[in-house]
Amino acid sequence: MRINLILPIMMRFNIFICFLLAGFIAFPTILYASQEDKIKAAYLYQLTYFTEWPKSTLSRDTLSICILGKDKIGKELAPLHMRQSGGVHIEIVYIERPIDASSCNILYIANTEKKHLSLIFDVLQVESVLTVSSIKDFVKQGGIIGFAIINNTVRLEVNYSAALKAGITLSAKLLEVASLVVNDKVEVKHL
Repeated sequence: MRINLILPIMMRFNIFICFLLAGFIAFPTILYASQEDKIKAAYLYQLTYFTEWPKSTLSRDTLSICILGKDKIGKELAPLHMRQSGGVHIEIVYIERPIDASSCNILYIANTEKKHLSLIFDVLQVESVLTVSSIKDFVKQGGIIGFAIINNTVRLEVNYSAALKAGITLSAKLLEVASLVVNDKVEVKHL
């Protein structure tokens, strides 16, 4: 009788240990994803200092960072709402359609919008909007700033030609820290 009672307790203990180990294995992944979003949000904030828009496109007192699509980065960007950058307030705006991006200074395009990239770029063709995304090969597809994970580090990729076409000037310092710079189909890789 005693053996019958001990066996279920041992099975429950083993199941508990399996769940505990699974939690420890999954936790770093969750932690890393959260940390990755924080780093991307910090980069988006820093881009406001290393980017120059045509004066005609800037509001007198607000710089708009817009998010198109569903992405967890919005949670990390929330503390930036109404924070100052270069004497203007940052506004975080969620948009649902590419046409709404014309009033944005920075447009973060979520991975959920990957299949709509050509439409988004068509809509923004005549706008001075800094496009940013984590979509793979974003800058090679026409985006201006791409986030890439290289050796477990968030790195920037830049499409300098796309920035010029949008009338946006990127700081030389920004180009120096980029792991990849695309300029009229010529790629320059930095290590």
